[in-house]
Amino acid sequence: MTEKMAKITETIPETATGPNIEAYFKEQVRQPGLFFCIHNAEQWPLAEKFIRKGLSDFPQLKALIYITQGKMEPKPAAAHFYIADKTDFNLFGKEKPALKRWIAQHPFDLLLVFSKKENKRCRKLGISLKARLKAGMAGKDEKPWTDLNLGIPEGEWDYDGFYKAVKTYFKQLNIKLSS
Repeated sequence: MTEKMAKITETIPETATGPNIEAYFKEQVRQPGLFFCIHNAEQWPLAEKFIRKGLSDFPQLKALIYITQGKMEPKPAAAHFYIADKTDFNLFGKEKPALKRWIAQHPFDLLLVFSKKENKRCRKLGISLKARLKAGMAGKDEKPWTDLNLGIPEGEWDYDGFYKAVKTYFKQLNIKLSS
């Protein structure tokens, strides 16, 4: 766990953790989503591991993964995620139809955003994803485009620590997404 994330999770009172948080979170979040903006294909296994863990909590979970450098060949394929790279954009930087369709077909209650470094395409994709609430960590040079920002990541991502912090603050802030 990074030092920054350790500080965030240390501020969570003991009474704010446990089964009541899990129940509240699952009650409020019906359509969860993940958005990963990763530098290269070598970072994919860590994201995939977190996606698999999320699927155990939420079988309806969907994820968009954007590889910022180069392309990923072959692209892993599954019903619960879409991997995008530079080949998913046309010469003018616009999304090709398959990516555009995926974005349009997946509105979320909660979108967890993992975008460590400012990147125009990551920002554009993140903004174009429809979600009632977006929670993430902003890079140093970014203007935040998420609704709930939990600081600036340092070192490797601690997906599990971030997820725990979001769930806890979700309950503490009494966020209601279900109608």
